[in-house]
Amino acid sequence: MERSSTFKPFPDPGILPTKPPPAEGERIIIQVDGLPPFKGGRHSLRSPKSPIYQRFVDLRLAATRAMDGRSWYEGDVWLRLTLYLPDQQWPDKLIDDFPIYYVSGVMDTIDGSHGTSFTYLPIVVQDDRQVHGLFLSIVDSDKPRYEVEISFGECLRLF
Repeated sequence: MERSSTFKPFPDPGILPTKPPPAEGERIIIQVDGLPPFKGGRHSLRSPKSPIYQRFVDLRLAATRAMDGRSWYEGDVWLRLTLYLPDQQWPDKLIDDFPIYYVSGVMDTIDGSHGTSFTYLPIVVQDDRQVHGLFLSIVDSDKPRYEVEISFGECLRLF
């Protein structure tokens, strides 16, 4: 009798792409319910020990769906983060309550990363240094959610 088992590492490193990267001028929109991951705190947002680890996972899953099997992009990208928050206030205690911590968390989630014992595959970009333009807006909403728009190679098509 033959047994079939699938090895699943924890945490999940991501999937290997099966299609070419997006073309210059293309854009994607990633929509996620809840709050985005943010940078800061005692544990890395990538650590399963982090209290916001599920936000990291939720964004990685949504970004993977938006990329639809395509490889990560290696050129310049432009990013727009729109936060939909009740009373336009974030409930997280951020250092100085500055929204750039959310931007950093989003960028650290959609790129690749490696540590001494684990590597996350890139999803949208190889490295967050590829982000050459950033637009952030906060919109009043009855429930928290956010959208990340990414334009590959040029800004004019996104904004």
